[in-house]
Amino acid sequence: MVKLQELEIYPFTIHDSFIVSESELPIVKKIVLDSCIALFGVAPQLHKEALFEIEIEDKNDDYDDLSFGALSLLSNCD
Repeated sequence: MVKLQELEIYPFTIHDSFIVSESELPIVKKIVLDSCIALFGVAPQLHKEALFEIEIEDKNDDYDDLSFGALSLLSNCD
């Protein structure tokens, strides 16, 4: 987590999973793999799952400052 925070990435975590934006996923995946190899000598099998994507069809002035994108779940496969 410290390495991610140094890159200003703050994922939501649930048990052995990270919830991150689609754009952050490759960075988080690399850091998790590298850290596991350094600590345990093996790489975990990771699973990526798209959670949802939000699109605003009827955009109005209230939403001009908001941007929504895809969220992904990166978790350990058992």
